Amino acid sequence: MGICVWAPPLDAQGNSAKGVDFFTRLNQRYALHIFDDAVSGVSKKRNPRVRMPADVTLHHITEMCYAAANGDLTLLRYVVPLEP
Repeated sequence: MGICVWAPPLDAQGNSAKGVDFFTRLNQRYALHIFDDAVSGVSKKRNPRVRMPADVTLHHITEMCYAAANGDLTLLRYVVPLEP
């Protein structure tokens, strides 16, 4: 996969400072490197290549729609937890 980012200002190496910050955070949160999941269960990173079973995903979607329709922000935060 290749991703390009452009956002001023540039750092001393000529890279986008915001882009470097973004990819540092992305790498800390998600197991994107081929060897990130070499030792299973050690990393707390999410692996976007692993999918949830369809029934779990459908259940989350249903709960999100119900919470949004009723303006229930507490339930919505529970169903879709925000990561720091």
